[in-house]
Amino acid sequence: MTDNPRIGKDVIESLTLGMYEDCRFIYREYIQNSADQVDKAVAEGLINAGEDEIHITINPKERCIVIEDNATGISSDKVIPILRNIAHSTKKRGEDKGFRGIGRLGGLGYCSKLIFETTFAGEEVKSIMTWDADLLKQIINDRDNSEEAVDVLARVTDTIHKKEAADKHYFKVILENVTSDELLNVERVKNYLSMVAPVDISSQFIYRSQINKFIKDNGLKDDAYNIYINEEQIYKPYTTHIYKEIPGSKKAIDDILGVDFLLSKDSDGNIIYWG
Repeated sequence: MTDNPRIGKDVIESLTLGMYEDCRFIYREYIQNSADQVDKAVAEGLINAGEDEIHITINPKERCIVIEDNATGISSDKVIPILRNIAHSTKKRGEDKGFRGIGRLGGLGYCSKLIFETTFAGEEVKSIMTWDADLLKQIINDRDNSEEAVDVLARVTDTIHKKEAADKHYFKVILENVTSDELLNVERVKNYLSMVAPVDISSQFIYRSQINKFIKDNGLKDDAYNIYINEEQIYKPYTTHIYKEIPGSKKAIDDILGVDFLLSKDSDGNIIYWG
């Protein structure tokens, strides 16, 4: 008789605590999750296009980070199946930006507690799930402990419900006692996300209107979201100058004199690529 397969606790470390070499990637993951839900909220008529808000609040003094969106949220009956299970995502490959169901747990490697707070339109309750990151690390580092992964997940999570207004809909991520100074450096996070996050081009870039016209004229879709860091909206910081970094300063070494556009279609008129 063959024993049933077992999944040890160490797999959790690979999928959570040890997932990223660059801690700033967790911002990208949480923004990506919010963006997917914003798309759904717009498609379902919950919010209008352009009404989305993704707020990142960084408090270095309290060593706390909060990331909140005004998208669909998660209904109370789906909170545990979606938020506690690992690699069990309901997202669709090729449609959603994320699909593996592990990105939301990346923050566990950089805080003592990871909290998910969410409510769904029409429900008078909000769900709060807390992951005890310190306990998780303690369990994983205890080599005399050979618990199964699912048992560990049950031990390190706790879910409660509280009253909430029925018209509210949001998803909030809270990282308490953040261990990384890099994640708490507001200016560095702004600079990083302005380059990698799906945000609009700065109005100071003189070719912005030309680019937007090309996108509109060709019926293209360029996903951009309203993302704020400590209440300041961020944009792609493109300029018409190209700089070379030098010690303590930077030197302009070239200029952008125009923008070329690329677009190719197949024999049926479907767009293969554009840029």
